Amino acid sequence: MEQPIKCVIIDDEKPAIDLLEHYINNVDSLVLVCKFSHIDSRVKLLLQEAQVDAIFLDLSVKGSKEFFAEAMDQYTCILTTAYPAAMLTDLKITHLLNKPILFEKFLRIVNKIFVDIN
Repeated sequence: MEQPIKCVIIDDEKPAIDLLEHYINNVDSLVLVCKFSHIDSRVKLLLQEAQVDAIFLDLSVKGSKEFFAEAMDQYTCILTTAYPAAMLTDLKITHLLNKPILFEKFLRIVNKIFVDIN
């Protein structure tokens, strides 16, 4: 059996965190390691220590674009945003979930990252 994907949520909106947590908890191949509403050095340290595989990152969190640029080579990053994709052309995005996030779209992304990671 393949190892579950260890996930972290970084979002500054509690309803969005709660929704993603609910979705993650309903998928056997995912494990939620931690949730954050901001980005700081503790977040980066925990990501390394917990051997996180995937990050659900809201682009409205302060410092998220810079964090994404650093993290995209080490982790599978799933960007979550209310912004239209056309406004994000300056980022190298491979996984994007537009808000409001529907469970079907979430599952499609999860299936893609599961193939990528395993």
